[in-house]
Parts: sequence; C-alpha cells; structure tokens
Amino acid sequence: GLCADWHLLRFSSEWLDPAPQEPIMASLACLLEAFRAGELPHGRSPGATPISATEEGRKLFADWRKLGEVLWVPAHGGNPPIERMSSLACPSYLGESVLDEKAELAARRVANGAGLEAAARAMASAAGLVHPKRLAAQDFSSGRWGDPLDWEVFGEALGMEAFNPVPADEGPTPLAETLERNLGARLSDARWWKRIMQAPMRFDYVQRRLLSTSRREIAWLQTLPVRSADSVDGAGVPPVCLGGLFLRSAWSMLGSRYLPYVSLPLPEAQVGGPEDIATATACLRRLGVQTSVTPTGLICCLHLLRAGGCKEVEFYAELYKEVADADLRTDSQAYGESQKKAASQVIFVPNRGFVNTKESTWEDTGLVQWLADIPALEAHYGRFGPSLKHFFENMVHVSQGPQDWQPQAFLHALRRLVEQVDAAVSLGDGASLPGAPVAPQTLLSDISKVAMEIYCLLALACLTVATSEKLAVGKAIAAERLVLLKVEGQSMPKRLSADEAWWDVDDDLTEVPTVISLSLKTHYGERCDLEGFFIDIVKVRPKITRDELRKLLRRPMEAAQLTHWGGLTVCDIENYSLMQTSADFRPPGWTPQGEEPEEVGAQGGVRNDDGGGAGAGGGAGAGAGAGAGGGAGAGAG
Repeated sequence: GLCADWHLLRFSSEWLDPAPQEPIMASLACLLEAFRAGELPHGRSPGATPISATEEGRKLFADWRKLGEVLWVPAHGGNPPIERMSSLACPSYLGESVLDEKAELAARRVANGAGLEAAARAMASAAGLVHPKRLAAQDFSSGRWGDPLDWEVFGEALGMEAFNPVPADEGPTPLAETLERNLGARLSDARWWKRIMQAPMRFDYVQRRLLSTSRREIAWLQTLPVRSADSVDGAGVPPVCLGGLFLRSAWSMLGSRYLPYVSLPLPEAQVGGPEDIATATACLRRLGVQTSVTPTGLICCLHLLRAGGCKEVEFYAELYKEVADADLRTDSQAYGESQKKAASQVIFVPNRGFVNTKESTWEDTGLVQWLADIPALEAHYGRFGPSLKHFFENMVHVSQGPQDWQPQAFLHALRRLVEQVDAAVSLGDGASLPGAPVAPQTLLSDISKVAMEIYCLLALACLTVATSEKLAVGKAIAAERLVLLKVEGQSMPKRLSADEAWWDVDDDLTEVPTVISLSLKTHYGERCDLEGFFIDIVKVRPKITRDELRKLLRRPMEAAQLTHWGGLTVCDIENYSLMQTSADFRPPGWTPQGEEPEEVGAQGGVRNDDGGGAGAGGGAGAGAGAGAGGGAGAGAG
C-alpha cells in the first residue's frame, strides 16, 4: 500500500519534465515485487494467491487492474513521455522483447526527420497498434529491472494490452520479425519451461496465453524456427520449426537420435506436480509439438528418419509396426489416403535405400524378380511380425508381382540376364551366382525360357503406358541388342539388334532350317501376344526374304563386345563349305582360291557354276545343282 501511495503521489503528472524514468521504474519494480508476493494494493489478503483460477486470485487481478487505470508509467516514443499503464501495450511477448536495436534505430531516424509524432505513428503501425496507442517503454522488456516475463504478467494484471504478433489475416507485424529470431528456441527449451513452472504466476500466464490464443497466432507460433541442423539431435536432420518437434519422453524409443526433440522437466526434478506437467504438455501440443504417439506423428517420424540418414532396418520396422497396429485398431480408419501415400514414400530396403511401392513386393516371386533387381520385403521385415505384411500390402500397396511392374523393370531384367549369363559361363564347377535362385547351369540351359517370360511380361506392361514410352522400350531393345535367342546345337546364345532379327521367314526360305531356327517365331511363337510386341514395338522384320538376308549378311560386322553372346554371322546360315561356294553370302569382290572371277553377262547378270544365277531382270527363284567343282550350291535371283 505504501509503495502504491508513494508512486501515485510522486508521479502524478503526465508532463513531468524531464520525465524521471529511473525513479519511476524503480518505484514500479517495488510494486512488481509486492505483486509477486501476493499483495493487494490496499494490503495483504490472508490466503491470497496470484493464480487467477481461484476466487481470491481473480479479486487480486481485479484490484490491480483498477490501480492500472491511474498508474503513470514510461511510454515508448512520442509525447507525453509517460502514460497510464492501462492505455499502453506490452513491449514483450512471452518474455521476449519486441523492441531491438534495429527497431530503435528506425524510430530515431523517423523522429529526426519527421518528428516524434511521426515516429510514434510509425512504431504503432509496426506493432500492429492503432495510433495513439503506444508501447510501454523498453525498460519493461530489457531485463534491467527484472524478468521481462514478470513485467508482462504484471502489465496484464494492471490492464496493459498484450502484444499480438498477428493482429489480422494479412500476416505478422513488422515487429514480430524480432520475435522470430529467438522465441522458437525459448519455447522449445526445457530450462525455460522449468523456470516458469517454478513460478506459479508465470506458468499460469503462459498457459493462458497459449491455450486461449487465436488460430492465426497459433499458426504463426508453429512456424517459428527452432534451431539449425547442427544443434539438433542426430546429424543431418534439417532445420525444423516449432510445430515439427517431438516430445522426448513420448518419442525417444521410436525416433532415437533422428528426431528433433523438446523436453519438459522430469518428475524427479520436483518442478510442479503431475497436473502442471499435463498442462505444459497441452501447451506444447497446442504449439504443434508431437506430444504422444499418433498416426500423423508416426508418418512424420518416418520422413525425419529418412532425412536424418537412418540406415537401421530395426527403426523402420518398429515404426511400420506402429503404423500398422494403429490402422488395425481402428478397422483401417486411422489413416487417410494422403497419409498412406506419404508412408509409401518411405519404404526402406537394407543395402538398397528407399524404393517405390511399384519397385518392391512382399513375397519373392522368383527368377524374373531377381533379374529385375526388385526386392522382396518379407526377407527383411517378415521376422518383425504379421502386422508388417498388413502395412506393406494393405496400406502402402506394394506390388503384388510382375504384373504390376513398369516396363523399365523388365528392360533391367533383360540387361541383367545378359550379365548373369556371362557370369555363369565364367564360373567354375560348383560355384554359384550370388543371390541367384537357380544354379548357373540351369540359367544357361533355360535362357530362351527365361527370356520368353520377360518378354511376355514386358509386352503386358507396355499395354498400360503411353506410346512414347513404348517407343522408348523398343529403341532400348534395338540399340542394346536385347533380342535374345538360344539356338539348339549352338554353344553361344544369340544377342541381336532389331535389324538382325526377324519374326518369320518368307516362303522361299521355308526349306532353309538354319534361317528358320533363327526366327523369333520358332522360339517365342507359342505366345501369340509376342508377335505384335516384336513387330510393332521392337520393330523387327515381320518376315525375312532371301534378298534381305543377303544384304544383312554382307554388312560389316559391328565391333560390339558381346562377351559370351554371339551375333548374327554367315556361319549361322549355312555350313563352311557352302559359304565358300555360294556367291549369295560372299563379301563384295571376294573369290575362293582356285575359282575364276565371276562373269558379267550382257544383261548385267552373274552366272555361277553352282547351278543358280542372279539376273538383272529382278525375278526371284531358287535352284540347286552340281557344278564343275562337284559341290552343291544354292542361289537366288
């Protein structure tokens, strides 16, 4: 009472000149101490408490508010230099000052150029206030005269307007930028929560501000930056905002070192009771912190583990299990489609990394899957319980099998088949291909069978993609020589380009078994859907004619390195003795030893001694006979 009386009597004019700011603040500091001690302006009330939840507490606030209507305090900028406390706005927000050197410098520049009145208007605008409303002096939030949070609580009790960083839908005020630098770190600091929980008056004020504030203000608070990546538990975790934190006591077992945490004082710290811990947890939840294990939090946790570089399959398995259990408990109602889609982006495979749902299965489907290099997740997660199968198959919908894969998967399988055949040929007796589901000799003997299965699946996959992607598939097969054959009786399998392959033979070649043995129809004709695939997509010849075959075999051989695979050569068409005597398949200008050069007739035709001839008339025919040399020959005209 004496403090209040002295202050009112000593500082009774708004035009004290010069404004005695030091003694005013000293007197207010005495009143603040009386307020914190539970005093009323007219004397102590037995049993009074500053907590507004009680009837006596509400009376205390009411009495102090009445005093605020007549109490003079220093104001920031403009005239008069002091103002009634209830007419001012608080210069701090949850103990963080909204006035810094930058704001003060800007105010002085305006004052020097346009006067104090203009500076006062500019500051009011920056604070989101309507002139002539002003902020209280910076001494309230500087820390010189005591904790700014205590002054903030005291100012509220005396009717001072609370600072609102987001007063309208247009966004935060310019002065709110000052808060964005440190406020997030303050609200996520366990030491700060311990300090305010040790002072019931502060704690009551903070929880009232946070739990009853507007949606705009909460949305702004949730976006406050907390700290940089190098100060978050777990190297590599990107910078986070306040709404991206996790309560350590609830999440540390699941997130380990990979999550950005916020902590509250432990019960053994003897700071507040269980009710205070529950209230503080509610405040953090309001700020967007994941305070308990929830479906949404689990999805966020998965993505943060990925961002933090987690490679331990056990952590992912535990989170997948928690997600699946939450879904099973709610009869598959815990997650919406958007959340399931988010979960599908975090499918971790050991030694592989993260894969798409279309690039993985739960069960292993066999050799083609191994060649396509598509992982079977059961091998990694089956040991963690049956709920993992529910997560992968029913929630994120991994592929059920090859029928769900994209064409690129089968192109990869063809490339790997070439590689693994090379590897199998090079292996010694008793050796095996790493990870292969079949023995090397089985793979070598079943090349055509395996290739046909891949082609069938690739043709099926091409039915569901755009024309441009189909053309890309055909070009890849043609350019990479991925038309694969295993001709009976030949040791080396064939690896052909589209130009070297044909689906069927023309009528005049139906009696040439070697040409028929190289046709794709011979190897893959039992599947009717492959004819269209090879002709329309891969662009092989529908039928090979004798003229096309001659031109094909006279082309220079490509210098491609086929390793243990063979290309198309003259030897594949006829035997060596026939190749020597047949002019159809001779390189230009080549004549066997002991034979006269070819004679050119009057019509431009070439006569051979093998019983056949080539004429310029353009007709086609086939003949065989015995020449002077005694050899058998075949010719085409």
